[in-house]
Amino acid sequence: MPHNPEDFRPNVGMMIINQKKEIFVGKRIDHPSEFWQMPQGGIDAQEEPSIASLREMEEEVGLKKNKVELITQSSDWYYYSLPQDLAETMWKGKYKGQRQMWFLYKFTGNEKDINIHTEHPEFSDWKWVAKDFLVPNIVPFKKEIYSKANELKVIIYNDSDFKFAIQEKKKVSKDCILYLQPEWSKKEKSLEKIMAFNKLNPEWKLSVQTHKYLGLQ
Repeated sequence: MPHNPEDFRPNVGMMIINQKKEIFVGKRIDHPSEFWQMPQGGIDAQEEPSIASLREMEEEVGLKKNKVELITQSSDWYYYSLPQDLAETMWKGKYKGQRQMWFLYKFTGNEKDINIHTEHPEFSDWKWVAKDFLVPNIVPFKKEIYSKANELKVIIYNDSDFKFAIQEKKKVSKDCILYLQPEWSKKEKSLEKIMAFNKLNPEWKLSVQTHKYLGLQ
């Protein structure tokens, strides 16, 4: 069943990777258990998600925008629901959970640029980890979201987007799941080109939305 966006608080998540393709995680300051997560935060009214991601990154881990390089962002929202007891108390019960737009950033600064002791700290500790660390060490209700954090989806609008896809593939880990999706206003022409590209580059998959359009399982 499709989610009603109004029931989910708009939010951004940031995956920050270093030169070794390790991922930044922080230990939440307000949680007694050994749960670690990537930075995330709410989107203010009238704020663009991309702007929110840079603001939240600086507020949570002290990184200014000149210390990171945007690699890509998710093409759609990812939803997760809170446990009922949390949903009833957080945000005065207004939301069932959060809908997140995710951003992948390459860290270009020095570790001294990272500062979790901000005005309103979110984390008590931080470290760089391998991708396999993420899902087992996040709170249970975010596990599904984090299992999707190793995907790269490229929207195909014209031929130059295939070159972009090839360039972006070089920036992600070897086991990253690669998706191509047509821009729907040009889907008839784009689908034929995507399928031809996929025959030559079988590591790329059709997106879920494309499979639905084609009637494939």
